[in-house]
Amino acid sequence: MCNQTLAAITLWACSTWLAREHKPHWVLSLPATFLSAMCTTYFLSAPHALGGLALNYNFSVISGVVLAFALLAFFVYRVSVARSREICVPVSRSRDEEDA
Repeated sequence: MCNQTLAAITLWACSTWLAREHKPHWVLSLPATFLSAMCTTYFLSAPHALGGLALNYNFSVISGVVLAFALLAFFVYRVSVARSREICVPVSRSRDEEDA
């Protein structure tokens, strides 16, 4: 489970970087959502001896999917807020363009 958790965290971090660079973050945020659902489902349904909570499997799957989509919705919301707050700096034209 540690490898998948590390992969999910890395995918979310790289998705954040892509979003800040105005590149398509969906390439990484969708796999991050899937891995978040898988890690959460395992954590909730794994036996206590393996570090889990030993909850009902159906409840764990539903909770994992809901949490993963909540993470994706929060991520998309934060990206849209960050992009709406950016200050547009006008680009000055060069003298050659002004003379033409």
